[in-house]
Amino acid sequence: MSGYIILLNLPGDTLTIDGIEIEVQGGFRGFHSVPPGEHYISMTGYSGEEINLELELFEDEVEVRSYDDDTKEFEFADANTEEKYLRLAVNGAMGIALWPYPPSVKNITNPDLIATIFDQAKRLNVLVGDRYEIALIDVNTISIGKDIIGLRTIQKTLFFQLAPDQEVLMPPVYGISPVEAELDPWLWQNILEIIADYGD
Repeated sequence: MSGYIILLNLPGDTLTIDGIEIEVQGGFRGFHSVPPGEHYISMTGYSGEEINLELELFEDEVEVRSYDDDTKEFEFADANTEEKYLRLAVNGAMGIALWPYPPSVKNITNPDLIATIFDQAKRLNVLVGDRYEIALIDVNTISIGKDIIGLRTIQKTLFFQLAPDQEVLMPPVYGISPVEAELDPWLWQNILEIIADYGD
């Protein structure tokens, strides 16, 4: 079963959830059909501030967060607001204010498959090890989406996104401007083929 992430008082027009960037419009209040597990949200506020939210969603849970302009963070909503939006979400009364969770992201947590990807895509080891100091033992999730590969560890989250007019992938780290990396389309395809062959 899936849950809901309700986001109130958004301070910007664009947010990223689990590596997928979304332009939000007036009336947007969050996502429905969100699978249980850890989720990562980031956005840049109108004043340029970087806002990050990491949460764990359980089955059928409604998570209600409201942006606080003083703390510059998504805080837990007060009890009355939480109850209001919980009821609205569960009853389907929020309509198009709730968008479907981006369905194109697949989170791989199988440690054997993660180990296989690192073993066979050796250039991935060089890239994330030398530049970002990430080792296989640190990675607990690999996220695969349309033109997106993400690596998650306890300490950091790194998403690589295929730049449309370039021959490399650009990894936007939350809160940091994208920098060029040597994860090229060949390596991208190599990783996707490993996953397909594994059958996970």
